[in-house]
Amino acid sequence: MANKSNDDFEKSINLNWLYDKPFEFENNIYDFQTEIYFVGKLFEALITEYDISGFRYNELLKKMIIKSRGTRIKSFSHIQDTIINDSYIFEDYFSYDEKTIFQEFMDQIVKIYSSIGTNSKYIDNMDQLIVELEEVLKTNILENRVQNNLDMSRLFIKGDYKYYPKSEVSIYLLKDFIRLLKSCNSEKKNILRLAITNRLRTIKKTEVDDSFTTDIPF
Repeated sequence: MANKSNDDFEKSINLNWLYDKPFEFENNIYDFQTEIYFVGKLFEALITEYDISGFRYNELLKKMIIKSRGTRIKSFSHIQDTIINDSYIFEDYFSYDEKTIFQEFMDQIVKIYSSIGTNSKYIDNMDQLIVELEEVLKTNILENRVQNNLDMSRLFIKGDYKYYPKSEVSIYLLKDFIRLLKSCNSEKKNILRLAITNRLRTIKKTEVDDSFTTDIPF
């Protein structure tokens, strides 16, 4: 987001903001890192106003509302990564069996891809994912493994990528993963979406000329 001009600032949140302003306002700077500050201050106000106790991410919130840009969290993706990597979430929300299903299934999914395009996107609609996974299951129900990895690979990456056609995805794990997704409420689905994205980010990004291209056949 570009920095705002002086005129923009005269009409901006600067005139109506009830809380302390970040230091960059002195230089008329407003960008994504400024928005992180504002979002954090709003959360802080809500927690105080409604006397919310036991908020899980107090330390993260403190890093969002540091007035100096130099030590404040720099991006919303950093916030997302911090939440994903907070193992306490999984201890609270998911059983050992559920975590095992997720880990084993995603181990197989990640191995499908050899690389993904630099502009490709990750899955963001969990309800649609359930529908599409069930379609793959339906067409492979008499098999032990998914017969066409293109059917599976296109569900998790939207855009260009290369995949291994012979990399195996177990039908039994697919069934278990669908059951896991369907048993989750919206909060758990969102956690799973973040965890899936975190796994997919381990796949190298590169320039891919054509969508859905196959790589070496093993």
